[in-house]
Amino acid sequence: MLMPYVDRDWIAGLPPGLDVPVAALLGLPIYVCATGSTPLAAMLLVQGLSPGAVLAFLLTGPATNVTTFGVLARLHGGRTAFVFAVAMWIGAVALGYLANWLIPSPAHWPSTAHAHDATLAGSG
Repeated sequence: MLMPYVDRDWIAGLPPGLDVPVAALLGLPIYVCATGSTPLAAMLLVQGLSPGAVLAFLLTGPATNVTTFGVLARLHGGRTAFVFAVAMWIGAVALGYLANWLIPSPAHWPSTAHAHDATLAGSG
């Protein structure tokens, strides 16, 4: 349901390497449980977001929700809650860049539709 609202051109227009920190930043205020985040991650990949950016979004989303900040701030102070958010963001960005280094972006994945078309053309 969200696919029409995620602009593929906006994702493609992000400067190389900026998608990971932006996705991690967008995930900070959003709490998405595993059930909701899996289809969201798949949709973001289909729309062209890099695997590392999707990972960064998935890591910051569940870990940095309003309840967590409230509990941390109440028990340990606002500074601790802020440091936690920054540490989560830095860790998610680092793991996102590592994932992009290890996994090619969806634009470089082999197209199964192309292979299927070639098979049909040869069988006719």
